[in-house]
Amino acid sequence: MIPSQTCPPPPILVEVFDVADARQALAALSTRPGTGTLISPPGAGAYLGPAWWHALMAACVAPDVALCMPPILDCGVAAGRAAEAVRLGIGAVILARHAPGFDSVAALAAEAGVLLTDTRAPSIPLVRLEDAMRQLPSSVA
Repeated sequence: MIPSQTCPPPPILVEVFDVADARQALAALSTRPGTGTLISPPGAGAYLGPAWWHALMAACVAPDVALCMPPILDCGVAAGRAAEAVRLGIGAVILARHAPGFDSVAALAAEAGVLLTDTRAPSIPLVRLEDAMRQLPSSVA
């Protein structure tokens, strides 16, 4: 018989596009510290660039904000943009595994201590954040 275990809920990934979105999401997430983080729209790193995400996060995320992991920039298949994100110090980056140059970016990310993943987890739009927060068990943070 396997003993009963309580697994923490998966993190809430809130998709944000601008300062207003990010601030609203952070205010909601602050009610349950450590339960979620921010994520860019799919492929936004490729067309808006890592500098956009870096500036957006610098304007909104204070060092004392309790996110479960660094905000995530989705670069789609743009390995050059993902490498740029790593160099800018963006803490978590998504790059498609089949992107040319994936292995090189993975090496850069490992050296810099940046989380690089090839899979985008399900995210929720800001408009559904309140519903997602209500579904968390009351025992979470």
